[in-house]
Amino acid sequence: MPSDVPLRSVLAPLKVLRIAVTGMLMGTANLIPGVSGGTMVLAMGLYEEFIEAVADVTALRLRPARLAFLMVLLGAAGLAVVLLASLILYLLFIAPSFMFALFIGLTLGGTPTLLRMIGRVNLSCGVAMLAGLAVMAALAFTTQAADMPRNMAMDFVSGVIGTMAMVLPGISGSYMLLALNQYDRVIGAVDDLRQMNWSALRIVIPVGVGVVAGMVGIANALRYLLHRYQKATLGFLMGLLLGSVLGLWPFGRAPTEKILEKRSPEQLRLYAESIGLPVAAGLDGRERIDHLLVAWSLTGRSPVMVARKHPDALLRAFAEREGLFVPADLQGAALAEHIARSWQPLQAGRPSAREVVAALFALVLGFMTTISLGRLAPKG
Repeated sequence: MPSDVPLRSVLAPLKVLRIAVTGMLMGTANLIPGVSGGTMVLAMGLYEEFIEAVADVTALRLRPARLAFLMVLLGAAGLAVVLLASLILYLLFIAPSFMFALFIGLTLGGTPTLLRMIGRVNLSCGVAMLAGLAVMAALAFTTQAADMPRNMAMDFVSGVIGTMAMVLPGISGSYMLLALNQYDRVIGAVDDLRQMNWSALRIVIPVGVGVVAGMVGIANALRYLLHRYQKATLGFLMGLLLGSVLGLWPFGRAPTEKILEKRSPEQLRLYAESIGLPVAAGLDGRERIDHLLVAWSLTGRSPVMVARKHPDALLRAFAEREGLFVPADLQGAALAEHIARSWQPLQAGRPSAREVVAALFALVLGFMTTISLGRLAPKG
């Protein structure tokens, strides 16, 4: 978008509609672990305008056309976040395999658009692509299990990280938050605020400040890199995009605490029965949620990580309900390891043929959806 673009061109009805639809897609993507809002903007053909607008506004070059563009885009994105937070939490609960396969497809669907932008791949582009892939692989296989703190400082960091989904095509802020164990905290706070639970502001405000700070830094840095080292930068973004799917294996995914907290007692009872956990099905309230969370941790985490995530009292309560003998002197990782050895892990990670077929369908659907959006982008 050239600097002398008149305001009326941005406010033309079809242009406003296109920007608003892009914003809704961007906001929806930012709710989903693994999907990049930046990819959605890229697919709709507005990415360069977005980066230029953000960089200008954050540098206090307040041109009316830039401001109007961002107001429509980010306003629509914010509306999508507010309206769809509950729905996304619900779908991640009832159909996690389908949803995460859909996320993989939506993410990979951004590759043709990036490839068109890269053109012929040179050495610097190839090396940068491998570097981006390595970054995401490291996050998928190491950071994913990290037990990060949950406080105001981390909320600010979460906002900065979440900005990546809005600015960088191929890297998902939601995925990064999931890997850092902050996703359910942030999206849950947004949903709480929508329901007039004002205590959520203690989380939402520092996240929002982080979003603004992150956008200022990332947008200006990215504009500089795209102008000076375009192929290498685009190659790195391609590596991030391809690598972002590594941590999104769709089967046997544990629900987050916030997802469980939003479900009704009957939904939780049926869920406990479906994953073969009858003890949890017979509990009520917070005890049922805690039992489910401990069971999933014992199934998919190392004893050290289980001990970091759950206090000894909660682990002993779990063992008592499951009828397991636990020596009184055990604590921490030793306690978690003893319970894990004495207890039969959940078998929910083994997908049925129906789940596999549904996941494949979702993957293709997500891929073709982003491809179709990419074809709406202007040519040339």
